[in-house]
Amino acid sequence: MTYYHACSQFPPLIYYLTLYPLSANITRDHSRGFCMCFKTSPRHRKKMVRAWYRTGDNKDNDSFIIDSTEFVSLEEVSAKTGMLFLKFNADTWSTNTEYAALKEKRGYNYQDICELSPETVPNYDQLMKTFSTEHIHEDEEIRFVLAGTGYFEVRDWDDRWIRLQASKDDLLIIPAGMYHRFVLDEKEYIKVQRLFSGAPVWAAFYRPEADSLPVRQQYLAYIAELKQKNEKASNYAKVVKVTL
Repeated sequence: MTYYHACSQFPPLIYYLTLYPLSANITRDHSRGFCMCFKTSPRHRKKMVRAWYRTGDNKDNDSFIIDSTEFVSLEEVSAKTGMLFLKFNADTWSTNTEYAALKEKRGYNYQDICELSPETVPNYDQLMKTFSTEHIHEDEEIRFVLAGTGYFEVRDWDDRWIRLQASKDDLLIIPAGMYHRFVLDEKEYIKVQRLFSGAPVWAAFYRPEADSLPVRQQYLAYIAELKQKNEKASNYAKVVKVTL
C-alpha cells in the first residue's frame, strides 16, 4: 500500500488522487489551502490525464498532435496552476461512496450530464468556438469525463499553455479565475458530468477584458503564493542536499 500526503502549505504539491480503494480526509478547500491524506493500492492505479507544454504560437489549439516533447507531471501542473486531478470509475459513480463524499466535502450540490458532438448539439460549431476561446469563470469548473476524450488547455504561473488530455474516469477541477480553453479530439465526442455549488451557472469572461475582474486578481495572488512556496521549497532542498 502506498501512502501520499498532499498539502498546499507543505511541498511537494501533490493533488493526484486515485480513488479505487481509498482512505482520504479532505480538510480544506484547495484555494484556501487544500490538504489531504490518502492511500491507494498500486494495482488499482489507472492511467491519468496526460499533460505537455504547447510549442509555437499556440494559435492552432484544434491540433490533435502532441506538438511537444516537454511532458509535465500532474503534480507539477497542480503546483503551477492550483488545479485538482482525481479519478473515479465512470461506470459506477452513482454508487461510489468516495465520490459522494467528495461532493459533500466541497459543497457540490448540483450536477448534470452533457454530451458534446455534432449530432447531439444543434449549435455545435458555435459552442465549440466559445469553449476554445481563452476565458475564465467566477466559479470552479468541475468536469468528470464519462466517455470520450477532450483537451483542456490551461495557463501555468508563467502564462505558458499546458495541454491536458482527459478521458473516461478523469475528473478535473479548474480554479476560478484561471485562464483555460477546451477542444475535442478528432472523434468529436465527449460525455461529461458537470458539478456545481449552488445554482448551475456557466458564464465565461474573455481575455483581455477579464484581466481586471476581482476573481482574476484573487487567482493571481493565489498563484503568486504557490510560486513563492515552491521557490522556498526548492531552495531548502538545495541546502539539504549540500549539507548532506
